[in-house]
Amino acid sequence: MNQEKIGKFIQEMRKEKNITQKELAEKLGVTDKTVSRWENGHYLPDISLFESLCSIVEIDVSELLKGERISKIDKEDVIDLTSNLVKISNDKIRRKNNKVLIIASLIIVLLAIGTVYIIKNIAKNIPPAVDEMAPGREVHFPSRMAVLEKDDGWVARFNIEYPALNSKEPHYYSYGCHNFKYKSLKGYIAKGEEEDENGKFEYDVETNHPNCIYNKEYSVDIEAISKYFEEKKFKAPIKMEDLAGLELKKVDKNELLDLYNRAITSELVTKYGNYGRYPQAGLQIERKFDKYTWYVGYLLNMGKIVYINLELKIDDEYLSDKIKNNTASQEEIEIFSNIKKIEDYVLKKQNFALNEEFMNKRPYSFLSYAFSYIKDGKMY
Repeated sequence: MNQEKIGKFIQEMRKEKNITQKELAEKLGVTDKTVSRWENGHYLPDISLFESLCSIVEIDVSELLKGERISKIDKEDVIDLTSNLVKISNDKIRRKNNKVLIIASLIIVLLAIGTVYIIKNIAKNIPPAVDEMAPGREVHFPSRMAVLEKDDGWVARFNIEYPALNSKEPHYYSYGCHNFKYKSLKGYIAKGEEEDENGKFEYDVETNHPNCIYNKEYSVDIEAISKYFEEKKFKAPIKMEDLAGLELKKVDKNELLDLYNRAITSELVTKYGNYGRYPQAGLQIERKFDKYTWYVGYLLNMGKIVYINLELKIDDEYLSDKIKNNTASQEEIEIFSNIKKIEDYVLKKQNFALNEEFMNKRPYSFLSYAFSYIKDGKMY
């Protein structure tokens, strides 16, 4: 069992879901330092957290223990899974000498063995079971969400999660924002990690697109917002005075108030859509053709396309900036208007596709190539 590989896999799946270490820690009832130790390969998660951890990052226990995605389960996977669970259980037994843990660990091992062998034995005669994350299935954490597109390229969102489909009490509030327009901005730094003859070392690296979690001031605000809303347990629209005790430096309170009120009154999403493997995702895709460069920024929430922003750069200038500065030609104004039509079409159809009228027209036809790189919420 490779602790380092498992740790990197947990980190990869967490980032794929756009969850910070602190957010994951809060969901699991541990500290962010504990999550950091898992991801650095220093420790494995407690076996009692396996189910919750796998549910949050949407992987199977077998995938967690192998430290990678598994397309199918075979005999060797059964042996690996069983051995890993037994080893973890034995480690816990030696450290805690807890009879309850012994019994629980053995039950998990037996259930894992039985489940895998049942799958193996019936797979030849019965069609594969529907993936738990398949389109149309109920979600783990139903949510309400609102998105705000700002003039400076930032896209902010407020997400409210519920513990169950029939729950009336929100259990998790989160605010986040991305900038899909610019590749980098000052003050947005992520940590890179490499290894040489002297061992591992970290270094600062500019992000592919600015994200609030890579900015110190934003990070402080985000933590304060989540803590404040969870303490107040808001479950209906609020007024500005309700935020009187919330001190923010980077996030605009008026925007936050608007986002929350729109989110809390939005439709509760209870089933996955066409991109069900990713309950919440945001990506940017860049594709260059001749003098045109297309940028596709979008957000998915519980499988639904809730936001899309198409940016076109002509030579070295963004079309949206030319429109804003009143320097665009009549032809460019028409292109900008058509881009908005395409955005509306994508949201209405819930599919990354072009309106038929733009299929074979430049520069819109180039956009179809960028769309072709989007599949199941991934960038290929």
